[in-house]
Amino acid sequence: MQPLDTAASTLQPASGTVVIAMPWDHDDDSDDESCADIGWVIADFRRKARMSRRDLSAAVDISIPHLEKMERGVRTFTIAYLDKVAEALGVFPLAREHLVALASQPDVVRAKILAGVKLVPEPHDLAMLDAISTPACLLLPVTFDILAANDAFDRAYPGACQLGNLVLWMLTDEIAHQILPRQYWEQEAVLQVGAASCLWPGLLTRKRFEDFRKELSQVEDFQRFWDTRLPVDEVASKTIMIRDLETDTTTQMYRHTINQEFPDLRPWRLYMLTPVQPAESRAFMVPAGMARRGTPLLSRNGTATSGTVTLTATIART
Repeated sequence: MQPLDTAASTLQPASGTVVIAMPWDHDDDSDDESCADIGWVIADFRRKARMSRRDLSAAVDISIPHLEKMERGVRTFTIAYLDKVAEALGVFPLAREHLVALASQPDVVRAKILAGVKLVPEPHDLAMLDAISTPACLLLPVTFDILAANDAFDRAYPGACQLGNLVLWMLTDEIAHQILPRQYWEQEAVLQVGAASCLWPGLLTRKRFEDFRKELSQVEDFQRFWDTRLPVDEVASKTIMIRDLETDTTTQMYRHTINQEFPDLRPWRLYMLTPVQPAESRAFMVPAGMARRGTPLLSRNGTATSGTVTLTATIART
């Protein structure tokens, strides 16, 4: 297991441009390597939603002076308030999750993520990936950069690790259309580009965004995806269909994104896929309360069992 050399996958300019208004488009003195503050992004969301500070403060139960200081960067948004504010402004869940994950990082780490500075996973991060038998990778919030991946992920998403970015792979690599049935490819493209359209203009450095814009300018339907405004209640499906090109079989997979907080808070999230298992293959449902040694457990058909306790994650089907 090796971390990906994302610095080596420099984006090459392509002709043409995507029509996207940026905060620096009319500012010739802007710094190519500077990125916006979270507060600036929230203020921009608020203006686009045509909400006054008074309206927003009432919606999230926060004082106007406090909100003004957070928008100006004088005070920091707490994670709880940031999520409430983004929801009140109509930012759909996937974009909110990425924004909150980014905001939880120290300023210096956040700046590196947005500028595309190479972050190197440590040996214990790679060992964790190696221990996972299903497709898994370390994915940065907002930018969708892939830092490291296990062999199963490389087989499930061929070419994504070499490109180093999940959005770019989804939109620019023809093999993505073979891996994902059309319905799921469109669903993923709309969600990922939708999150990018909410977050990239205000957060990425000018240079990083221009690299993305040049690469994506030739992608068919990109402008349509970018201009699609997803509703605040638009939730990503819990499952996705993945086709194995070697066996020509398609498998329904659960999707998971997990924040890593121990032994250290990590700037990335663990993104992994697990096969949807038939209900009868799950051994036990753990009852409410602390399970004690010898306490009978209920199987899925309601019968009591005893013996070794097996804990399993239960995830609602879509």
